[in-house]
Amino acid sequence: MPKYILYCTQDAAPTVSASGTLSCDGGVAAIQVGTFDAMASAPDMETVAQVWAAAFSMVLVCYVISRCVGVVLEMIREG
Repeated sequence: MPKYILYCTQDAAPTVSASGTLSCDGGVAAIQVGTFDAMASAPDMETVAQVWAAAFSMVLVCYVISRCVGVVLEMIREG
């Protein structure tokens, strides 16, 4: 079953009648044509790249820290 979107530009929430229809009281109503899945936009590529770079940097930092801890423990073990 397709899902359609009704959005209102007003301060108050839209009202629902007894028959289940939505209405915008005192605001401007607009019905978006199409289904919800088709209107879902792709994320901004710049933001995705920034998140990926931050996650990759975190992995590298954890690797370097664990490598340094391993070297220190090896030095302690060797005496």
